[in-house]
Amino acid sequence: MGYAKGVAAPATRTEQVYEVIRSELLNGGLRPGQKLKMVELTERFGVSQSVIREALTRLTEQGLLVATPQRGFRVRDLSIEDIAQLTETRIQIEALALRLAVERGDLQWETGVLAAHHRLERTPVTSDDGTVSEDWSLSPPRLPSGPADRL
Repeated sequence: MGYAKGVAAPATRTEQVYEVIRSELLNGGLRPGQKLKMVELTERFGVSQSVIREALTRLTEQGLLVATPQRGFRVRDLSIEDIAQLTETRIQIEALALRLAVERGDLQWETGVLAAHHRLERTPVTSDDGTVSEDWSLSPPRLPSGPADRL
């Protein structure tokens, strides 16, 4: 398990399991409604069921999982309202980030933004075979470092 530079590795096995599963939940690695099977998780992480149960209980307390007596744990379903709230929050955060980046940007940063915009503006969203163009992947082009990197 790799950790970002400057971030301390979790101290306990429970913390390690918690961090991996939490990351998978937040990054879409686990589907809404998916059942988490204790036996599979104990084998995968090489820990006891009590360690898994403790990590899953923490995730349940945070609202990421649902615990059902005698049935175990499953990934929380997202309602239309949940998705709408997440979208609204993301719009607010991204608008603030853009506003700050524009306010603090210098000429080099602005040139990079314009170059990226022109490149993507001329790039078709889909390829001839109907698949999404690699240039429109989730990883945006890297802009020159500048004020936006310090947000």
